Amino acid sequence: MERSHPLYHRFKKMGLVDAFVHLGLPDTTTTLKGDRGRGSIDYIFCTRDIIDCLESIEIVNQGAATLDSNTSGSIAASDHLPVLAVFRF
Repeated sequence: MERSHPLYHRFKKMGLVDAFVHLGLPDTTTTLKGDRGRGSIDYIFCTRDIIDCLESIEIVNQGAATLDSNTSGSIAASDHLPVLAVFRF
């Protein structure tokens, strides 16, 4: 789903905030390694009442999340890399 998709706009109309946009992060694909030129397809949305508590977002590409069958310990549970959002309350 890209930011031009009707579902994305529906989330925005519901009052949800795109956490990547809020932090000023560039459009980033969070799928398999090397597939970063397509734009965003994974998102973190949150409500306006907690958006100012958002400190950072990290795309996890280490350890078990490397999605590489040649890497020991990689579980590759999905073709998308995990996305970690840190909120401080």
